[in-house]
Amino acid sequence: AARRFATRPMAALLAPAIALAEEGFPVNAYLARMLAECAGKMAPFRTSRRIFFYDDRPLGEGELLRQPDLAATLRRFADNPEGEFADGETASRIAAHMAGNGGVMEAADLAAYRALWRDGTAIAYRGRRIVSTGQPTAGVHLLQALGLLDRVDLARLGYHSAASLHRLIQSCKLALADRRRWGGDPDTATGQEAKPGTDLLDPARLDRMAASIEPDRCTPAASAEPRTAQSTSFFAVADRWGTIVAATQSIGENAGCGEVAEGTGLLMNDRSWWMSLDGGPNAVAPGRRAGIGHAPAIVLRDGRPELVLGSPGGFGIVPYVLQTLVNVVDYGMDAQSAIEAPRFRLDDLDRTVFLEGRIAEPTREALARMGHAVTTAGPWVDRVGAVEAIQFDTATGCPLGGSDPRRNSLAAGL
Repeated sequence: AARRFATRPMAALLAPAIALAEEGFPVNAYLARMLAECAGKMAPFRTSRRIFFYDDRPLGEGELLRQPDLAATLRRFADNPEGEFADGETASRIAAHMAGNGGVMEAADLAAYRALWRDGTAIAYRGRRIVSTGQPTAGVHLLQALGLLDRVDLARLGYHSAASLHRLIQSCKLALADRRRWGGDPDTATGQEAKPGTDLLDPARLDRMAASIEPDRCTPAASAEPRTAQSTSFFAVADRWGTIVAATQSIGENAGCGEVAEGTGLLMNDRSWWMSLDGGPNAVAPGRRAGIGHAPAIVLRDGRPELVLGSPGGFGIVPYVLQTLVNVVDYGMDAQSAIEAPRFRLDDLDRTVFLEGRIAEPTREALARMGHAVTTAGPWVDRVGAVEAIQFDTATGCPLGGSDPRRNSLAAGL
């Protein structure tokens, strides 16, 4: 991305991050809570304790988190962005750490890895063009859910009525069931696994899926064991030249696998946990990229950007982004109001649905009568993601940022 679009050298782009890593920053309440929750995961690793602990306890609120090894890694990357993680010093340190601690990843694996530039995929929705990412991400399944919703008048059903929420829930279930069956690396899938992502958006197929949704009864779409990724970050950026970025980065669960590679400052991720040992398009295999839940979206109206948004949340990203997008497009909300609106998450693809407590009790009761196994929690919970968005005035192009109060978030104009 920097090679194609940047107007500054890599060292300048990374300078703020290097300064934060080297000089440190005070741990806030949210990060302190996360470190406490992950203490058991990180404690066995000296390399992790050295960074995130003080006197054998995780750093607390107000204490300074400094990461000098990470700062050094970023400097090396700035000097050698094409090769530092392939055959540079950082790659050597990761490989040495793996070799010394029973890991299976070797220097050759790092050298063989290539970042890929893939085209996005898109669908029409309410007179707009919604663009998202293709496989192995979940973007195509976000578009599937939108395709199912485009076949019903949500505005007529009413905002957060039981009927509209039921339709949203069932559309998500069907799309995510397809993700369980077909979501994987399109470059390595073979035979029955090799179903192109574009086929999933075939209008006739979407017609059949939409027709299977009963308007007043919950029906299971599949069984699943979803997991919520907490160490995921999303940000959206728009610049004065009209470039828009929707970026999702993840190391899986909070703190990844809990282990920092010696001399790098890098927490190793746990993304391979999200792959399958039972076969299928997301099965563990040489060179295969894990299917991931990332589903950012850019909404275009008459060829102009209207909205860009995304969220962390693992299996829940598709429902979180979908609900926020619908709030803007179908119910006319501004970005901040759409983000703050109460949300649901799916804890499986059977009947369970988790609702924030601000959703009206009569609505929750009506969903239960339809067969949904409803659970609720407090009015504001980070279990329903952290959507960030930029909304654009389609006449002037003026941007309006929206940030999620449920987690560490910020909207800023610079």
